[in-house]
Amino acid sequence: MYKIYLLILFLPFFTYAQDIDIRSINEEIKVVNGHVSNFGFHCNADISGSSQSINIRYYLSADTILNASDDVLISNSSMSLFKGLVSYGQSLSITNYPKNNYLILVANYNKTFSETNYANNSKFARLIYEEPFNNLIANEIRTNDLYNQVQGNSVRLIFNIKNGGNISISPSYRILVSSDTIADDGDHTIYSEQNLSSLNPTGTTSNFIKDFSDTKNLTGIVYFILQTDPSGLINESNENDNTKYISFNFQKENYEVKVDSLKIIEKYLSADASFSFNYYFGNSGTTYAQSGYSGFKTSFYISTDATLSLDDSLIITATNNVTGPNQSRANFLQARIPKSFSDKSQVYLLYILNSNQQLRMDDPLNNFMAVPIILQEKKAEISVISSYPYFNTPAYFLKPGQSLVINQIITNTGTLSVPLEIKYYLSADSIFDLSDELIKEQFIGEIPARNSIYNYNYTLIETLNKPQGKYYIILIEDPNNLVNDLNESNNFTISPLFYYPEFKPEFTFEFSEVFKREASPGDEIGYKYYVYSIYELSKNLDPALVYTQIYISKDNKLDKKDMLILNDPYQFGDQNRTFTVPLDWDTDSLYLIFDLNGTRLFEENLYTNNRRVNGIKINNITTSTKNPDATQDFSSYVENKTLLLKEYPTGNLSIYTISGQQVFNHNISGHSEISLNHLNEGIYILILNSENSSIRHKIVLK
Repeated sequence: MYKIYLLILFLPFFTYAQDIDIRSINEEIKVVNGHVSNFGFHCNADISGSSQSINIRYYLSADTILNASDDVLISNSSMSLFKGLVSYGQSLSITNYPKNNYLILVANYNKTFSETNYANNSKFARLIYEEPFNNLIANEIRTNDLYNQVQGNSVRLIFNIKNGGNISISPSYRILVSSDTIADDGDHTIYSEQNLSSLNPTGTTSNFIKDFSDTKNLTGIVYFILQTDPSGLINESNENDNTKYISFNFQKENYEVKVDSLKIIEKYLSADASFSFNYYFGNSGTTYAQSGYSGFKTSFYISTDATLSLDDSLIITATNNVTGPNQSRANFLQARIPKSFSDKSQVYLLYILNSNQQLRMDDPLNNFMAVPIILQEKKAEISVISSYPYFNTPAYFLKPGQSLVINQIITNTGTLSVPLEIKYYLSADSIFDLSDELIKEQFIGEIPARNSIYNYNYTLIETLNKPQGKYYIILIEDPNNLVNDLNESNNFTISPLFYYPEFKPEFTFEFSEVFKREASPGDEIGYKYYVYSIYELSKNLDPALVYTQIYISKDNKLDKKDMLILNDPYQFGDQNRTFTVPLDWDTDSLYLIFDLNGTRLFEENLYTNNRRVNGIKINNITTSTKNPDATQDFSSYVENKTLLLKEYPTGNLSIYTISGQQVFNHNISGHSEISLNHLNEGIYILILNSENSSIRHKIVLK
């Protein structure tokens, strides 16, 4: 018979550890008329479940330690406790208690749920009793119409009010128009409101926006004053806070709108051709025109002479608004020259401002301008804006068995629509001749005047059966010279083609630039450079290993004597940097040498553009321990470690070590002797800064 044994395991019962951490109770709490206005706290709870209910008790105490004699302010305040950090507030009233010094908060005081750490479940705050006071502040008044100061135009006022007291109040205000900045009974009230919604202490109303349109009788400087508590029933603390003003200078209309310039964009024009132009007009007055004058018309005519007549052709009109004072406005339009002018070799584009005479113009000559247009026989002008490999690198790279796919944009800037044919040749050099091999020809089709054709992902070479090396691809547009008779130089482009079994990394400078072409020792000079890379993506090459090293040199050749000022790993895009000309620089020129791949960590393969040199003229200093030339603004020499300044030096004199550390700074005037006993032997730079100049001088202490 089998015996069955029942094994009972007694396992301990584990409860979830729970904690309450009361944080950020105000260190001081204000009590006004028994009301607590700024009380709140945070509670960080680590509890089981999403929420639990706990009880909180508030005590009033003479110190920060809770004891049995402390008064209970609120004996039981229930609070839903949520997991994590939560903010809480509580309305408190302290009226029938003596002025105890501290409020003590105790959470979970009756231990309604298990808690592992009771040290953090209470906090205290000092009670600060204040007498109630009111202070209704005119906080801000402004406008968004700075130029709208013409008599008769409306004025927009934006303003708000702040409660600077310690009790809630219902604010009142009024807006006055005044000849000065002081609000008094003689001023005219244009807006007023009483007993707005109650505003809490330190609170600010939202912005009021009011438009005042009755300005036709205002002239000169006028003040709009925001005054709070106009009846004087609220403010007790600082009456100076209850006004704020903004001023306007109301003037009669003083605008003078006139034509500014007219610019035709296209180079070649003919009859029945469309063209584009910019026209400009401005306001040289001091005010806008009134709003009733907006929407004036501008008309453009084609004329055989520079005067407007009934025979001229209106080609386009535009509606414009008056610009602000001392402002100019640019506008863009497109129009077409009428076919009726096909027998003319020259016409005029006439610009008539305010053609509907809606705008008052003191000088009618200001509304007219004429620009001549030379008309030519309709011709096409074809050029290639860009032609590049689809992977968008600045040169063509090709491996054996790999096809070359390109993108190209061809444009017609002429006035005649034409069909176009293009041919691609492969050349061993960059000169087109009969020995070059035709690799692709294509009929592009009709290219409209003033238009472009975009060919993307265009296969130029399927496979290239040639020895490896460097070739040139020559693109000829209009190879039969049927189109381009305006500018023959635009009808071909040349691009290098590198044909190798494997690409090798290639980094090259696009440009380098120095922002100052002339400087003095101690000057900071900005410069920038741009490096792009061409390398086989499958090669495991980290571009960050390719460094740009920048040196400063006394000549345009890099050698060991030159100073390295930057050793920068490869970064894409423009790199902006600065350097400081050394204070001891003693030649009249400085060269900034950009050396790409300075660490020589990669092999320069196909073509090399790894060195750039930028020169800077240096306004140099004089080196002497004797008096320099008398033409200098000041003279100096050193004797027994005493600097003797002669002639008439006035200004601030600073002395620096050649490393740039300042060792002396003093204002001097007239003849001076300055002890340099505190300085070691060596070379120092003197800089005298006066009101109109800065002079540098080198001294040697021995």
